[in-house]
Amino acid sequence: SSTTFMRGFAVNPYIRNGIYFMNLVAGDPQNIERLEAVKGPGGTLYGSQGVSYGGLINKVTKKPLNYRMGEAGISFGGFGYSRLTADINTPLNEDKSALLRLNAAATWQQSFQDNPYQQSFLIAPSFSYQVNDKLSILADVELNSTKRPALTAYPVYSASAAGYSRYEQVPLNYYQNYGSNKADYPPSTTYNFFVQLNYQLNNKWKISTNIAYSNFNYNSGTIGLTLQGTDTLLRDLYDFYWQYNSIDIQPNLTGEFSIGSLKNKLLAGLDFQDIKTVATGYSMGPQDAINFKSPYASFPIKRIRASQEYSDSYFEADFKQKTYAAYIADVIGIGERLNVLLSLRYDHYQDGAYQYRNAEPSPAGPDAGAFAPKLGFTYQVWKDRMVVFANYMQGINYVAPDMGGHTFKPERARQTEGGVKIDLANGKLSSTISYYDILVKDKVRTDPTNPNLSIQNGTQQSRGVDIDIIASPVDGLNIVTGYGYNSSKFVKGETEKAGKRPYGTPVNSGNIWLSYTLRHTAAKGLGIGAGAVYSDEFFGSDENDIIMPGYTVINANIFYNQPRFRISVGMDNIGSKKYWDVFGTPQMPRRLMASLLFRF
Repeated sequence: SSTTFMRGFAVNPYIRNGIYFMNLVAGDPQNIERLEAVKGPGGTLYGSQGVSYGGLINKVTKKPLNYRMGEAGISFGGFGYSRLTADINTPLNEDKSALLRLNAAATWQQSFQDNPYQQSFLIAPSFSYQVNDKLSILADVELNSTKRPALTAYPVYSASAAGYSRYEQVPLNYYQNYGSNKADYPPSTTYNFFVQLNYQLNNKWKISTNIAYSNFNYNSGTIGLTLQGTDTLLRDLYDFYWQYNSIDIQPNLTGEFSIGSLKNKLLAGLDFQDIKTVATGYSMGPQDAINFKSPYASFPIKRIRASQEYSDSYFEADFKQKTYAAYIADVIGIGERLNVLLSLRYDHYQDGAYQYRNAEPSPAGPDAGAFAPKLGFTYQVWKDRMVVFANYMQGINYVAPDMGGHTFKPERARQTEGGVKIDLANGKLSSTISYYDILVKDKVRTDPTNPNLSIQNGTQQSRGVDIDIIASPVDGLNIVTGYGYNSSKFVKGETEKAGKRPYGTPVNSGNIWLSYTLRHTAAKGLGIGAGAVYSDEFFGSDENDIIMPGYTVINANIFYNQPRFRISVGMDNIGSKKYWDVFGTPQMPRRLMASLLFRF
């Protein structure tokens, strides 16, 4: 899963180059230049699609460069892991106005468990062309294919009913999947096309238009595990095929101007998004019940697709939605130390709901609009060294009707935040410390009695502190560390939910990574890195009836980096810590990895 949590809320990385791209399968990172974490429940540029109340993760892809270069890499690791990568860049003409870059990757991996495997392939070309002094074009394509068998949905929700209060007490074998690798599902494919047109009006004003098209085909089955007593697993099967298309058009005007002594940096834009989905699925229901403490038969699965054979449980539905938005943001410079941000976005959302084939029309979803303001300021207490900041923002989320046709009021959120940014010792020490308070009203969540339905009955509050530190105290030594404290709870809703903590949200979490590279010896380029990721225990459900254990996972690597090559040997999860994600899936134990990268 690609789901992460920010400030007490689940976040999926659906933003790519500032545009919403749906993807239910974690994409290959080969063409990713960097990840940008934008915290808070709304953004001027992004709207509600793909944005969690905790924030968003924007994947910025690699862009063409104005010189020739190339990299080719090979990696091997435990549990059948192998990977090939390539990154090639070249100008296409003498004046270097036309540039081409191609990234590609192929990955094959088995698992420490008995059944799962995955094969993925990526081809990602990007092209830029400087037409003249004013107009430039950037085009970016991403073609991704992922093939894997049916997923396993572990028995987090049934563990409590079976008598367990902590998930590590459930006597399932950590190294068994209880599923099957025989389901011949077609690959899930993602085709993303992105074009950006930049026109420089003058030395202070520019128009940029982003155009994005996404085609996503999701093919997968889920083998659901339900605990029935202390030694019996009920196994069922649900298959889902999702054909998804979206187009997003976003023109932006950016510029600078002055009103007296006030310096203004302005952003104004429009955003149109049109999404069409064909959702096809069917439930095969319970397939067998096994005693998982004794030898058991393989899962009775064959290649199955929606067909007349399964017409009693088959459905096909169309889902359409459109969003029209306009936004404006102005950063006002008052003197040399104070900046004030004024921002406002308006979204109008049209939702067609799930319209099932050969059935009566379902009620339409929301057809309404709302404003989302943001106010903020920064003040340099110590010029170029220390900045204090504060902001207030609102966010809104129009929730699509569930698969039962139930419609919902829009969720509404607000965040207040304040903190300090420090940059000392000529950039050798930088830190951001912030406190936030997020309140979400009319929260929609999964119905605990039916995962295909949703209920709207709660208010959630999330408060906490984020601390990020980057330091280079001596030449060659780099330290990156972060800490998060989060107090999150339901404050209104069903009687049994009030005061309870949302699932998947530890109180304390943190990470640290240290790396040291020799710079001035005969072994220049030789280095070592080590770090850890920590999480408190957390609840596996909003009912707070099952606890997922906390963990500390330690990783390390040794590398030798030279202008023409890089060799790296690393070990993940050195202590072979047994731990589970929020969905109850066992995570990778100790694994040795080695890679070789050639540069030319």
